[in-house]
This record gives sequence, structure tokens and C-alpha cells, in this order.
Amino acid sequence: MLFDWSKPGNAPAPSPLPQPDVRAPATGTPDEHALPAALSYPPGHPWHYHPLGDNAAPMPVDAIPAAKGLEDTFDRELPKRGPKRIIKARELLDAERRGLEADRQRYQALVERGADALSRYDREIAHGGDLEMARASALALTFNHVAWRLGRIAVLERELTRSNARGR
Repeated sequence: MLFDWSKPGNAPAPSPLPQPDVRAPATGTPDEHALPAALSYPPGHPWHYHPLGDNAAPMPVDAIPAAKGLEDTFDRELPKRGPKRIIKARELLDAERRGLEADRQRYQALVERGADALSRYDREIAHGGDLEMARASALALTFNHVAWRLGRIAVLERELTRSNARGR
């Protein structure tokens, strides 16, 4: 039983709830019914890619910007100072670069193959057979992975540059 929370009382709502008239073409470009740019979803959100949302085409993997403000993500991973910090930063940088390459390949596979690049679990179970939502969710998640890793790589590279400058 569903309830329409916008109306007072506890009468059940019609089932299924009426859906707003939102349409978007399959071309990846919003039509006249799409949200204005100021109200659109960011690329890290599934509705950015979903036909009932912004219906935006995925940006090229090389155009994904690095996440900002990730300096604090290393507080527990890096020793406070000295050679151990430099060694650990290099190890983390190598691991982040490997992870970035895997995430870029995954993102590109989703761009090229769509829902066909997803596991059976993602297609049929996690999203209940809604292939458009499965694709949109995977694109958003992988976009966020790439941005996160790019941001962490930038922080580690700055850290190593500072360490090298102090060591001279």
C-alpha cells in the first residue's frame, strides 16, 4: 500500500503513484522538458545520465576533473614526517595510479557498451532489471572513482614534490 505524503490524512494513494510527465530523447541531449542547467545533476549522480533525469552523455574519461580537498584523506595513511612518509607516499601513489587505470578502463567500457558492461548482478538484481538505472548508477559511481583517484594522485604528487624540495 502506498501513501501520498503530500495530502493530509491516511488514505492510500492511487497505485501506482502518478508520475510527472518527464521525457528526454535517447540521444543523450536534453529536450524541452529537461531541467534547467542550474537544477541539473552533477556527473557523479546517477540522474545526470538517466533518461528521466538530465539524460546527459558521459564526458570523455580524460576530461573528468580531479576531486578537490582530499588532503585530509591521508592523515592515517602517511607517517607524520621523515623517510617513512616519502616511502609510503610513493607506494600510495603507485597504487592510486594502478587503481586509476582500472577505473578509467571500467568507465570507458560503460561508455562504449552501456549495461552490457555490467555484471548480471548489477543488471538483474541490484537494479531490479532497470538497465537504464543500472548503467546510470555505474557511470556515476565510476566517474566518482576516477575523480577521487585523480584528486588523491594530485595530493600525493604535491607531497612528494615538497618532500624532494625539502630534502635538497
